[in-house]
Amino acid sequence: MVRTYQRKRDKPPPDLATLQRAVASIVKDGSSIRAAAENFGLKKSTVNDALRRYRTELDAQPDILETDKSPAKVLPSERRGFWQVFTREQEKQLTEYLKAASLMNHGLTGLSTQAADHGEVIQDSEPEGPAPGTSGTAPITPESVRPHPRIDPTKRNPSNGRKRGKTRILTDTPEKEQLEKEKHNREAKKAKKKTPQKKITKTKKMVGRRQTKVGNKRKPSAFIRLSVSETSSSEPELPDDICDDESDMSLDLGEDDVVASDRPVSPIQIGKFVLVKFELGKSKSSCVYYVGLVESIDNDVADVKFLRKICPKFVFPEIEDKATVDKKDIVLVLPDPSSSSGTARSIAGHVFSRDLSAFNIK
Repeated sequence: MVRTYQRKRDKPPPDLATLQRAVASIVKDGSSIRAAAENFGLKKSTVNDALRRYRTELDAQPDILETDKSPAKVLPSERRGFWQVFTREQEKQLTEYLKAASLMNHGLTGLSTQAADHGEVIQDSEPEGPAPGTSGTAPITPESVRPHPRIDPTKRNPSNGRKRGKTRILTDTPEKEQLEKEKHNREAKKAKKKTPQKKITKTKKMVGRRQTKVGNKRKPSAFIRLSVSETSSSEPELPDDICDDESDMSLDLGEDDVVASDRPVSPIQIGKFVLVKFELGKSKSSCVYYVGLVESIDNDVADVKFLRKICPKFVFPEIEDKATVDKKDIVLVLPDPSSSSGTARSIAGHVFSRDLSAFNIK
């Protein structure tokens, strides 16, 4: 230390009596170190050091200060975060008791001995109350009189939650057949949803010719068309004058009969509009029809210039579409078309008075 050291202040160090009174107030009255330091005008560090020296000397000489015989108040430990549970006298008694208990319970470990002693201490510390008698009454709660309402499992909404499962052997024959049946029903339902339900009506059929009487002779006139629905189970009633003795007509007509009955009596001539059939495949549904103008005829073939359908009219395309077809592929000879007035585009379109909705015309 430097010989010329000068103290910053001339305050003398605290006397021993003041420190003893401060420590006694902490030990006896249970005041904190901060309160004792403020009351006696000392620094907290000075009081803390004096308290530590006192506790160290107390282990060697317990009667440094005269204190009451009553147990001291529980104080916080010197280390932060830990509180002193027992006083020093209680700790000594507990240590002696544990030693005696360990000798009495020879063969037990220290933890087992402490657990047994802890149970005995808790049992001894519980107050002994009067034993319950038969005359006592137990408290009645609302739950004991009327329990909480519970919904009936049979009244639950089946749409809520998933389907309740059950335990079953899937390899068993009845279960396997049931699973296959359920799968088949689901697939059938899906297929039914995907397939549009349409009420299909067959094309109008030519079932006969009306006989008109001219003088003493009968002359064939226009055809009579009847719409036959697939869903109808009863056969349509025909007029009495449709069929005569010379014709053997039947209502059970197929697609070939429809096409055959549509063939007109008038012959194929140059300059007439005709309906030509083209077979794209073996099935009957793969047939398409085109409207064309006959330009030349050579024996059983004819040169036809085709039109394009732009509903409800037919027009000649800018690039001519010509082909040579057999007469047997010509289904109908159409009547002369009518032309409408207006723009040049509307005049170029041809409209036929005959209904061609029964044919797949391109």
